[in-house]
Amino acid sequence: MVNSAPLMKIAIKTLGCKANRADSDKLVALVGGEVVEINNAEDLKKHHSFDVCIVNTCTVTGTADRKSLDAVLKFKKSFPKAKIVAFGCGVRANKDFFMGSGVVDFCAKNLYGVLKFLEKNFNKTKSKFNIESRRTRATVKIQDGCNNFCSYCIIPFVRGREKSFLVDEIMAEIKEKEKLGFKEIVLTGINIGNWKGEEKSRRLTLSELIIKILNETKIPRVRLSSIEPQNFDKNFEKLFTEKKYSSRFCPHMHMSLQSGSDRVLKAMRRHYDTKLFKKVAQKLKKLASEIALTTDVIVGFPGETEKDFLDTCRFVKEIGFAKVHVFPYSKRAGTLAALMDNQVPENLKKERAKKLQNISDTLRKKFIAANSGKTFPVLIEHKSKNGYFEGFTPNYIKAKIRSTKNLENQIVNIKL
Repeated sequence: MVNSAPLMKIAIKTLGCKANRADSDKLVALVGGEVVEINNAEDLKKHHSFDVCIVNTCTVTGTADRKSLDAVLKFKKSFPKAKIVAFGCGVRANKDFFMGSGVVDFCAKNLYGVLKFLEKNFNKTKSKFNIESRRTRATVKIQDGCNNFCSYCIIPFVRGREKSFLVDEIMAEIKEKEKLGFKEIVLTGINIGNWKGEEKSRRLTLSELIIKILNETKIPRVRLSSIEPQNFDKNFEKLFTEKKYSSRFCPHMHMSLQSGSDRVLKAMRRHYDTKLFKKVAQKLKKLASEIALTTDVIVGFPGETEKDFLDTCRFVKEIGFAKVHVFPYSKRAGTLAALMDNQVPENLKKERAKKLQNISDTLRKKFIAANSGKTFPVLIEHKSKNGYFEGFTPNYIKAKIRSTKNLENQIVNIKL
């Protein structure tokens, strides 16, 4: 008997890291119905109604909590008849924060909880289309959880202990993405540098997994979401120096610094110092001259002195990052840093964040200027309103080009 019931119409909004993006993508692949991704206010205006609105929440900072709740409230305001569902890190950290809003119908710890809610309350039918079909990059989660327990971070408490996904599972997912026509794979997780696998009784590291992916698929690009300096091994050199790998492995490393002060790094319980970070950064730049090194920095960590902050500014300039994501320290309940003395006043955090952001903007302009005049293969992602086709270079510079042909999901050589 053919089920002729109308397709369930779902809106989904994803906040936070690429691991959250991978969770949302997996949910969409499993759920029944028509799924629309909502990224901004314009996306909201395009639609009149939904059966369900889903928010994949983030809780890495207080700002992330507020943005997650704001997404929930905007969904309810725009689509008052829709069921509102929240899941993810924010819900695991503080379910009451979302249920207390009075507009959330259901909170789930993970995507499987969302699936159970949908199956119980709606007719589950085959998807009309997969949301990923409208993207050119596929995010594949290879690891979850974290064992580091940095003193400021709530993520180990909401994501749990580290878990490496199986090699066969990862390869099967990537080969499926390849069949679907994706041109780039982004490997992600919470602490992917600690990924460990086993193949034929042989232990594999992250770099060996990447080499395996490049050897056994024809995916034009493989990119990492983030990695820490202590996780680089000798095999990474192959990825940057051997043509069969370097032509497809993206020279873009997001390596979180958090502070340029060794005293603060120790208080943060990070697993490296500035000496190691600098050594790895210099090695990467030597291996790949056009590499984009990007990073995260927290300013205003408890006890951070003016000298600590100036040390951070000097170190950021010395490394010459392509971009710095600046975050004022955000107190997370249950973490060691939340109990520390010498909490930095909010106005001083904002002042320091602004200064460091100015440095980041200068470094970004310098990086783009250094690449101007060069020709890069650009993966075209979409056509913008002004008629340009836009995409990213391997070292993650946004580029655009006009064309009478449809260039979406094509790799085009563009002189910047």
